[in-house]
Amino acid sequence: QLLFGLQWIAADGAPWLFHLTNLLGHAAVTALVFLLLAELMSLPGALVGALVFAVHPVHVDAVANVVGMGEVVSAGFFLAACVVHVRGPPETSWRRAAVIALLYAIAFGAKEGAVTLPGIVFLLDAAREDVAVRDLRRYLAKRWKVYVALGVVVALMLVARQEILGTLAEPLGPL
Repeated sequence: QLLFGLQWIAADGAPWLFHLTNLLGHAAVTALVFLLLAELMSLPGALVGALVFAVHPVHVDAVANVVGMGEVVSAGFFLAACVVHVRGPPETSWRRAAVIALLYAIAFGAKEGAVTLPGIVFLLDAAREDVAVRDLRRYLAKRWKVYVALGVVVALMLVARQEILGTLAEPLGPL
């Protein structure tokens, strides 16, 4: 809501700024897709993946419609958290875990779909390190701090949702 208000004030309610903001946001998200993919594959492969992401029709509603800004913001902070994670050392420090948790909180606050980040963090690590079930204890010994930080964010977001809406699961809640 803050971004909508600032854009409304800056453009005196004209729609061009809302559309420009979504377009620039989508470009930034596409750059983050490229950075993440570049950590996982060759640069040409990352470029192709980012270009496919950039022009994929699934993004039309998020980019073309003013109300899609939440999705663009959420995706940007979600991907930033992923990039910070994959560019880190094999063992997560409290500082890195806090940065990832802050990015996660913003992404989650913008759109509830960001709740999936802990699973994505695991999948990114599993893809890069070939984590097997027998390696889970060793893996968690290195990464437990990031999962604790993400768990705290989830708990705080659920408490906030309960306090604000009066429910955790009802999609409409009190109007």
